[in-house]
Amino acid sequence: MKLAIIVPTFNEAENIPILLDKLFKLSTLYETIEFDIFIVDDNSPDKTYDIAQLISNNLFSNNFKINLILKNKREGLGSAYKYIFNYLTQGTNIFDYIIQMDADLSHDPIYIHKFIEVAKKKNVDFVSGSRYIRAGSVHNWSWWRVLISRTGNYFIRIMLGSVFSDYTGGYNMISWNLLKKLNINKLNNLGYGFLIVLKFNSSNLTRNISEIPIIFYDRKFGVSKIPLSTIVVTFCLVIKLSLMSRIK
Repeated sequence: MKLAIIVPTFNEAENIPILLDKLFKLSTLYETIEFDIFIVDDNSPDKTYDIAQLISNNLFSNNFKINLILKNKREGLGSAYKYIFNYLTQGTNIFDYIIQMDADLSHDPIYIHKFIEVAKKKNVDFVSGSRYIRAGSVHNWSWWRVLISRTGNYFIRIMLGSVFSDYTGGYNMISWNLLKKLNINKLNNLGYGFLIVLKFNSSNLTRNISEIPIIFYDRKFGVSKIPLSTIVVTFCLVIKLSLMSRIK
């Protein structure tokens, strides 16, 4: 199995060494699986890219490689994913699965074990790490932040369907075949908006979808990069997607 693990970064200088070390240790447990890590940095002022580059020179093996992509400016999560998705699908390498995860350690690499297990057993096209199914949870969030997230996802499920319990979750595994079918350039650029459209469009292309429970950990280092205005924009996006799907 060949895995491409995509990690968008912006000012993650404190987190990226820890994450890469965890991913490398994980790779040592799977001799027959290739781990290609893609760091997509939005020109972080804190030198995240330089730190990752230094680590990449020393942290590699026969089945583990760190690939670095530096963008010119900060354009957000959705833009980073669209860029790397196009980069991968237009390249010569073919991967079995692509994993999306955050750089801030909120997504524990230990769950990649479960992603791989589900992919092997069920041959699924999309595995979603969910905070809102049994055994899933959020750690160290304030009650109002949990309320907003749960309420938002409940609203999205009503409007777009209940294929996913966690539409705004960013810890996912996508098959190469499904990624090739997605119209990547038409995916929304916004953070939450991108994830919602990605999952909604995927559910329209395949029913071979599964969810695994994850515990989401609030970041220890750095600050959250999601503005409150995103909530309003996301609400409007969901309404638009719902109306468009009914017209079709």
